[in-house]
Amino acid sequence: MPDLKPIKLYSHGSGPNPWKVVIVLKELGLRYDTEFVEMSNMKSEPFVSVNVNGRVPAIEDPNNGVCSTSLLGYAFYAALQCPNYRRQVAWLQC
Repeated sequence: MPDLKPIKLYSHGSGPNPWKVVIVLKELGLRYDTEFVEMSNMKSEPFVSVNVNGRVPAIEDPNNGVCSTSLLGYAFYAALQCPNYRRQVAWLQC
């Protein structure tokens, strides 16, 4: 894999969905950093600029500026490094 910055995963300590994403990222061998968001801060800036719904999990990829809540599809595209990768995820742009 090229020298890429890790994906930033926004999460919180409770609930099953953020942990499902962690499992997929680990299984795909993608580097990531986790930023825990307090429940009281989810509906305000700066988090709503990542996910307008103010919910976790969400990811931000510093390598191409993609923010997404469609995490599993994005993770698979990132892991496969498709030649058309940027075009396929362009609709996820922040």
